[in-house]
Amino acid sequence: MLINLEHLTVRKNSDGTLRYYFRRRGQPLKRIHGEPLSDHFMDQYRACLEWVAPDANSENSCI
Repeated sequence: MLINLEHLTVRKNSDGTLRYYFRRRGQPLKRIHGEPLSDHFMDQYRACLEWVAPDANSENSCI
């Protein structure tokens, strides 16, 4: 199955299992669990797309 989702990286474990990660500049690497294109998988993927980095100038930012 060929999956073409932006920012999705596929890595193969030593046992041959595929793992899926969301990777975008300025955002932490996030593993996405489940089978690709399943509802659970796509919910996680959409959450990663909607993620916004905290504002560095904000009073609530973590230092």
